[in-house]
Amino acid sequence: MDSSLLKTMLESQERAYKAAMEIVVKQMNDQIKKLEGKVSDLTVSLEFTQRDVDELKSEIKEQTKSSHEKMKQLEERINYQEDYSRNKNVRISGVEERDGNETWEQSVKTVTSLLQDKLQLEGLELERAHRVGARWDAKPRTIVARFSRYCDREAVMRNARKLKGTNIFLDDDLCPASQAIKKAQMPQLKHAKAQGEVAFFRHTKLIIRERYSSGQIKGPHFFHQRLGLGVI
Repeated sequence: MDSSLLKTMLESQERAYKAAMEIVVKQMNDQIKKLEGKVSDLTVSLEFTQRDVDELKSEIKEQTKSSHEKMKQLEERINYQEDYSRNKNVRISGVEERDGNETWEQSVKTVTSLLQDKLQLEGLELERAHRVGARWDAKPRTIVARFSRYCDREAVMRNARKLKGTNIFLDDDLCPASQAIKKAQMPQLKHAKAQGEVAFFRHTKLIIRERYSSGQIKGPHFFHQRLGLGVI
């Protein structure tokens, strides 16, 4: 075969091969570009989805926090209302109990005698009185006394200091939640009194005031106040 003809045939085959390869490469590039486009679209979609998820999580977190705060406020209001309904009551602990079957009539007589003999208070209107809880040992149960008038109840609490040294104690009649708040602050109250400060509760808030060296209580510009939990 003529060498020039063979050369021509080889060049023709080479051009055809190159053309075929260019077509294949172009098709592959087109496929790659399509895949890259799909990946890009998927990435954007995932970013939006993740953003939506994050926003939803944040919204749920805020709503949960708000719900907890509202529940706490509601519980405090309920506790305060229950305490308010008991504002004519006094809890009396340490009063001797003859047996575990004391009737409310006997409890009324016991409280009346206490008011007259220990506190020197006459003419108070006692609505009712009864022991609370079960008696498991020789320790007397607490008496809850309810007065007909709030002023009578306040008169009793103002004279509570007369019971010092008798092992009889008077306290507010509060709901269990409020009692727990006060109980948690008792170490602070005892410590303050041991330091010579004036310490007392106003509902569930612990108030602590300093004294002058003369024993007088410092005025409102000088006393410090440490508040506990609860509402007033």
